[in-house]
Amino acid sequence: KVVYEIASHWRQHYSILKPRRESVESFVESFMETKVLPLWPPGWMRLSTLMKYTNSEPS
Repeated sequence: KVVYEIASHWRQHYSILKPRRESVESFVESFMETKVLPLWPPGWMRLSTLMKYTNSEPS
């Protein structure tokens, strides 16, 4: 749930910044890769796994 909330906030941030050459998904993905993924020890989490949790709201 936390990963989804982080991604949701970054999507809102994107709508304010509106970088010209970057899609909302690549904007969120680059943030997840540089800021969130390093929170786990190397090899424990993959970016693709994190991105799965960014797209659907947890129940």
